[in-house]
Amino acid sequence: MQRPFYPEGPVCHAYVLHPPGGVVGGDQLTLDATVDPAASALLTTPGATKFYRSNGQQASQQQHFRVTGGVLEWLPQENIFFPGGNSVLSTDIHLDAAARYIGWEIHCLGRPVIQEPFAPGRLLSRTRLYRERQPRFIDRLTIGGGQDLRGAAGLRQQPVIATLLATPAGRDVLAGVQPLCATPWRTGRRGHPAA
Repeated sequence: MQRPFYPEGPVCHAYVLHPPGGVVGGDQLTLDATVDPAASALLTTPGATKFYRSNGQQASQQQHFRVTGGVLEWLPQENIFFPGGNSVLSTDIHLDAAARYIGWEIHCLGRPVIQEPFAPGRLLSRTRLYRERQPRFIDRLTIGGGQDLRGAAGLRQQPVIATLLATPAGRDVLAGVQPLCATPWRTGRRGHPAA
């Protein structure tokens, strides 16, 4: 963890660093973060996490977040899964009744900029969110190679998938966000959303 800084006053911002900058077969990384009552933290990464090709060994990254009456923002850069990788990414979020959380996972499968698809490759991605020990969101993505990316049940050969979780979110918040989700994005240069 890099030295925290406070650009928003009381909200602690911190970069989570993995000095080699990438994860290889046999690596087992674990991130544990706890936010106590009345505390606020924004955690991110300075760059994309790269899961490299494997010689058959599995690379794993486990993330455990516990929020007790505080606020956690988990907003890392994307994960890039290289062809030939064998990776497991698991995220568990445990919230009490008063906790607030917003977080995302962005996965890039292969290296589409250089026309390198995620084939061959294996990925298991799990995200589980619990409030008061009750499951509220459970998601699992299993990819066993390029064939799993084709077709309607796969990603229709789209190389990027993302999930954003925000809780709590009342009807007023949902009413404000839903029109944004229904509007097709205009793309600017290199496929980025236009401002």
